[in-house]
Amino acid sequence: GQPVMPNKMIPTRTEYFEQIPRIGKHHRKFIMSHFGCVYACSYCATHNQRLTIGAEKYRKFFLTRRPVDDVIAEGRILLQYDTVEVGLEDDDALEGHEAEAWLADFVPKWRDEIGLPVYANVTPKTVVKASDQHMQNLADLVHVVHMGVQVERKESLTMFNRHFQKEDQV
Repeated sequence: GQPVMPNKMIPTRTEYFEQIPRIGKHHRKFIMSHFGCVYACSYCATHNQRLTIGAEKYRKFFLTRRPVDDVIAEGRILLQYDTVEVGLEDDDALEGHEAEAWLADFVPKWRDEIGLPVYANVTPKTVVKASDQHMQNLADLVHVVHMGVQVERKESLTMFNRHFQKEDQV
């Protein structure tokens, strides 16, 4: 199909949980603030979307964050289904041109209106480049941070096209 603007990316959680009750009963649920990835790892098909629709459209439709209020509304739905924790399943919670402002707006609203523990994904590249305030916002939100470190040897980084995970960053 055609890409959809981020403010129209509203998962039908209630219907999903009602159709597949065992998913609604999982203690951990997932939310995404954007759909897509800025990286182009050789083993992942996500970057093929960018090649197919073009970089500008990809950035507009997949890498632009969803409105904070939409993510909060999705969190309210999760509260109705025995949710114990939420994974912010963005490829990198710190990445993106508007990530710092978005996170600064999101964190207090999530804490005040939802209050569920959150874990998030980051990469070595963004952790070493993030401002102190951006890192503090992340720390105010999350209980656990996942940082995938698949390889660090130069030869492997080249093979997998993982330029953002150099040994000194790790």
